[in-house]
Amino acid sequence: MEGNYVYTAVGSTISFADAFGKTDVNVGNMPLALDALEKSIANYESGIHTIAGGAQSFFVIFCKRTYNTYAGIIMTYYGYNPAFFSRAAGGFRIFIPVNAS
Repeated sequence: MEGNYVYTAVGSTISFADAFGKTDVNVGNMPLALDALEKSIANYESGIHTIAGGAQSFFVIFCKRTYNTYAGIIMTYYGYNPAFFSRAAGGFRIFIPVNAS
């Protein structure tokens, strides 16, 4: 990451894609990857995973407490900044880097 960034929290009760849609940050297919993770969360345990989102693959490091409660970091080699995410009773939250300038 070059430049100065601050992490901004954005939430949604619908999906990760909806939360990402409330920003103007280019994150590629990260929202698709996180929504795919959400839809098949029963197949994943805490750890490091590769998740497909569109034609891209993302690395996800996450801790799963229950099927509806988990948090982690999603990142890629494609130049997008890593984002933090969480899913809990309140819905979907992301903490995404926004250019501070």
